[in-house]
Amino acid sequence: MDNNKKIVVVEDDADLLFLLGKVLAKAGYQVECFLNGSTIVENQNYAWPDLFILDKEMEFMDGIEISHYLKSNKQTEAIPVVMMSGSKENENAALKAGADYFLEKPLNIKRVLQITHSLIFDQEKRSA
Repeated sequence: MDNNKKIVVVEDDADLLFLLGKVLAKAGYQVECFLNGSTIVENQNYAWPDLFILDKEMEFMDGIEISHYLKSNKQTEAIPVVMMSGSKENENAALKAGADYFLEKPLNIKRVLQITHSLIFDQEKRSA
């Protein structure tokens, strides 16, 4: 795995955040984990990742708001976004907000890794 690929995970469930961070790091990615999305929106001197994985349901700022922000920002509009939610009913809203892929919770870790690799690889092909 190309270990210079960076993923940012935003999830307000600390246990799931820890699990995703460990699984993605073990797969060879550099991972930054945040319990809320304000860090992404407020930090303008941020080294942007190759992929965002966002929880839809969070306090303060949910994944829909973060995705809208990312997709309307010239620096981040091309970075893939994966949105996660415990409700399949949130899929349309996630995709309308610019998410490139929707994952329903409980998560299938193999599927998370497949989608992550696929979106990062596809992004590389587009920018080559």
